[in-house]
Amino acid sequence: MAAVIIVLMVYFSDTPSAPTGNIQGVECDPSEGTVFHVHTHLDMIVDSKQITIPTGIGIKQNECLCWLHTHDTSGVIHIESPTQNKFTLGQFVQVWDSTPEISHTFEELTHGDKNLKVFVNGTEITDHYDVIPLFAHDEIVLVSGDMPTSISTSYEFGRL
Repeated sequence: MAAVIIVLMVYFSDTPSAPTGNIQGVECDPSEGTVFHVHTHLDMIVDSKQITIPTGIGIKQNECLCWLHTHDTSGVIHIESPTQNKFTLGQFVQVWDSTPEISHTFEELTHGDKNLKVFVNGTEITDHYDVIPLFAHDEIVLVSGDMPTSISTSYEFGRL
């Protein structure tokens, strides 16, 4: 009987577990949500230099896809949820920092700047980046350090 229990324990410990976890209200599901599906664009500028947004934020290969994620380095944040929700840039940053395959955390790329300047569609927002809502087709620009000569006011989403 003990041998059967040991075999079952080994079998189930080697079987991939179902995706679990909640990062500030953002779940990681086996497939993309289809009830709420919009896209926001994020630019990050540190000391007047464009920073590439990493690919694969919120994606755990062969496991799950967070409701907030990136598929490439374009800066497009995919918001794909099974329920209609309001999501924030702070939630996206937490997903970013919780994705183990990403080489640099958000804080490393911004040099830990707690006083980031935030622009949405070209207008400076005085709220902290944590509370900035992610709306369809918004262009969000975060600036750390030296200000660039210009700030993007829009992004060409194409068919997204």
